[in-house]
Amino acid sequence: MRIGSPAHAALTRADKDMDFSMLDIVDVERIDDMRFQAKTPEGWSGWIYGGQLVAQAISAAYQTVGEGRICHSLHCNFFRMGDPAIPLTFEIDALHDSRSLSTRRVTVVQHDRPIMHMSCSFATAADGLKHQIEVPPHLHWSEMLDEAYSVDVARASGRGWQTTALRRPVEVRTIEGVLVPDGQQPPHNQLWFKSIGTLTTPAIHQAVLAYASDMGLINTALRPHPVNRRTPGVQAISLDHSIWFHGPLDFNQWHLYVQDSPIAENGRVFAKGAIYSEAGVLVASTSQEGLVRFAAKRADTVTAGCNKK
Repeated sequence: MRIGSPAHAALTRADKDMDFSMLDIVDVERIDDMRFQAKTPEGWSGWIYGGQLVAQAISAAYQTVGEGRICHSLHCNFFRMGDPAIPLTFEIDALHDSRSLSTRRVTVVQHDRPIMHMSCSFATAADGLKHQIEVPPHLHWSEMLDEAYSVDVARASGRGWQTTALRRPVEVRTIEGVLVPDGQQPPHNQLWFKSIGTLTTPAIHQAVLAYASDMGLINTALRPHPVNRRTPGVQAISLDHSIWFHGPLDFNQWHLYVQDSPIAENGRVFAKGAIYSEAGVLVASTSQEGLVRFAAKRADTVTAGCNKK
């Protein structure tokens, strides 16, 4: 059974109106009751984008829970760099099932070794307490979106990102037109994003948002420092990634991703994000810790410029 099955109909071949098919990202094939397999889309080399692993893992987990249960949180740990040339196996453990809650553990395996572990929790809809802090007053939605730079415009103007960003099945617009840190900005970033193409069920909306949520968090932490992921001798990798889904999500529409990095210490950086709908509703929150290492020959000179409090 695939993610487009009747149990969790999410994306069909008719929905493939995207520049880079979302089916190539979230379509996982069932091997048996609790094991699934997926591939990395063509065009990636050397590594697997972490957001892909998260999206495929949640897609697999959704196929093991009852209908009407929606993921409300997921927490991932990355152990190894994935090999894009090798299929991925997703092994699911049912940790808990009750009348309204389910918890799944997903282990992503390559070469007989785990490369990522995810714990994800699902719940049925329920009434309860509600509140949301006020949206920051400086966020003016329509004006920000009108003035935002698309990724291809930013790239053409010399402020580009990695070229793989242009192949992703999400449209991205950055507020400042700067995606690669240059050491001149505070550890804060904002970007707009949404799906390219039409998404259907809650499961697929969450999977695509999970895919996109890995964008920019480590870069936000690097913004005050004179290094980025392209700097020779610098290794910046994600150690973990968490998402909390707060309510209904329509990722066919634009969402604002507000990112901050409150601290970098002990060779690690920490970043958090808040994802708002155009109506100002907080639909999801994220957090991520990354490891930043320097080659021995560059460590003294580079870190001297990075120690900013």
